[in-house]
Amino acid sequence: MKKNQKEMMAGALLGVLVGVLTVCMFGAELLGFDTFENFENVSSLPTRAFVINLDKRKDRFAAFVRNLRNSGFNITIQRSPAVVGKDLDLSTIPLAEKAQRELSHVMDSGYRTMHYQLTPGAIGCYLSHVKLWKYILDNNLDNVLIFEDDAKVPPNFEVKLKTALHNVNAVDPDWDIFILDVLCRDCVPVTEDIIKVNKFYLLHAYVMRRKGVEKIFKSNILFPIEQQVDWMLSQHTDKLKIYSLQEGIVKQSGSATDIQAPLKEIKEVNPFKEVDEI
Repeated sequence: MKKNQKEMMAGALLGVLVGVLTVCMFGAELLGFDTFENFENVSSLPTRAFVINLDKRKDRFAAFVRNLRNSGFNITIQRSPAVVGKDLDLSTIPLAEKAQRELSHVMDSGYRTMHYQLTPGAIGCYLSHVKLWKYILDNNLDNVLIFEDDAKVPPNFEVKLKTALHNVNAVDPDWDIFILDVLCRDCVPVTEDIIKVNKFYLLHAYVMRRKGVEKIFKSNILFPIEQQVDWMLSQHTDKLKIYSLQEGIVKQSGSATDIQAPLKEIKEVNPFKEVDEI
């Protein structure tokens, strides 16, 4: 098959899949995010925050809102219903051939060898972020804060975020994604505060610009799914301008996530990791 034919098929597949996911899998939820509270916009800062959260764990959403309020940052907060990986019919999700083999091995053996490898929970997490990005496009949003519900914001978060955004804008005002905490495999220091991100892990707190979402969808990099969502983005930093901080300002709470359970090292199978159950 010629290259342009493959690209056309990939584009068509993406359009069909997003439509199917929107109507069949997510239904009205895409149009009905739970808005917790509205506040006045804060100048030069994101004006809306989304929190990815499972329907069965709205207590986590409430706890996150309390934490954000206690930090002193007033912003419109919306809950984004997460996709439950274990409830998916995985035969309907486009997966790369290598990912299918790895997923079968993981589900049969109960372990995975690398972070990027897929599990049902990782697929649910992946689709939860994609769902939210599509919502940003559909509703013409820009400069949006996105959190997973295990994110822990610090005291004086507004001041720290404003400083961080000022610093990244000074480095590159044309950035696409600004991650508020990462584990780097390949990051380049730009200033004493800002790093250019290439290969990385973690996506529990970030600022997403609309143009970044547009690049993701136009580049046809979302499907078929090959890897976990953070590692997928890190494979495409040639297309996306992704920055982060030398010292992250939003950490994970340390409690077990309900979207993807934390990895546990199994010493007798080094460095195999236990599979999440979600």
